Amino acid sequence: MTLSLFAKSQETGEGSNQDEHPARHSLGLAIAHAQSFEGRDENNDRKTLALPCWSLDYNYHINSTWAVGLHTDFILQKFRIEESDEAEFAERSYPIAPAVVGMYRISPRWEFQLGAGMEFAKEEDVFLIRAGVEYGVELSKEWEVFGSLCYDIKWDTYRTITLGMGLARRLGR
Repeated sequence: MTLSLFAKSQETGEGSNQDEHPARHSLGLAIAHAQSFEGRDENNDRKTLALPCWSLDYNYHINSTWAVGLHTDFILQKFRIEESDEAEFAERSYPIAPAVVGMYRISPRWEFQLGAGMEFAKEEDVFLIRAGVEYGVELSKEWEVFGSLCYDIKWDTYRTITLGMGLARRLGR
């Protein structure tokens, strides 16, 4: 009977050394630039925009391969864009874009992301789809530095390519 109880506690992680189990939660902060090719200047001439951005990411690691997260981008500027193909113009004021993403780790350093969310701005809220890739380097058991590249499609408005560098901290065991 003792043997079966010991086997069960090893499966659930009870009574085992916490260092053997990786942290399930992580929190990351990145500085980034969001690039949009649908920008417009005050004369309505086409302009490529490089928008300063912060990214705050929370992840829950299901196992060593799969994770789910809430990744939120904060664009730090007002800007003007061309909406869809109708040549209509729209202002965006300091939009905040949270997205729920699923992540698949293909190696210890590379992972792919795919998800959906909303971009909230004073003028209008829009649905978005986000796809990305991330490369991370472990600094210690708790810290990681990472680079990310994401492509956001903001439904019926505009698209952005975001390139960022950040630092993530693993929390809990």
